[in-house]
Amino acid sequence: MRRVLLHLLLTPAALLPCGALAHGDDAPTDLRGTRPCLSANSVKVTYEGATTDRQKSVRSAVQRDTAAALRSALKAGGVPTVTRDRCAPGEPTVTLAVSVRYLDPARYVGFGDPAYSYELRLLVTRGASPRPAPARFVAGYADIHSEAREKRPFETALRVWTKELGGDLAQAWKKDNAPGKR
Repeated sequence: MRRVLLHLLLTPAALLPCGALAHGDDAPTDLRGTRPCLSANSVKVTYEGATTDRQKSVRSAVQRDTAAALRSALKAGGVPTVTRDRCAPGEPTVTLAVSVRYLDPARYVGFGDPAYSYELRLLVTRGASPRPAPARFVAGYADIHSEAREKRPFETALRVWTKELGGDLAQAWKKDNAPGKR
């Protein structure tokens, strides 16, 4: 069963110890007969709140590392992908949107410094076409990562969750392409 993990972010008003909620979701998918396209634009990273040289330079590394983690997860899961510079209009297209925000310790008390909120959203869409169509696959994950508490950089968590979401896509693809499935 495909798992879609979603962690709820705590608001600044609810600064109790960080807890997480995870649940499965059987949202319909439509991956039958597809060879999802991966392109140079498959991973989109937004980063807010950069203050240090490391934070300012991390965006390209996050893009490179999450793209590699996604390709690895899809390959390990047996998903036949197509890699192009640009996916063709109407072609099933994979997009991983990664959003990271540095949490200012003056506003986000109790998370340690540095701490980051992040969200990953993995989609397979029908690609650019004149008429928008519903996504063929959607999965996401969001959380807060405190480097002070975890003793590891937030980039590690992004790679782990990218692989997890890629695994979810692989499971959905296998289910939709099982022998005898119409």
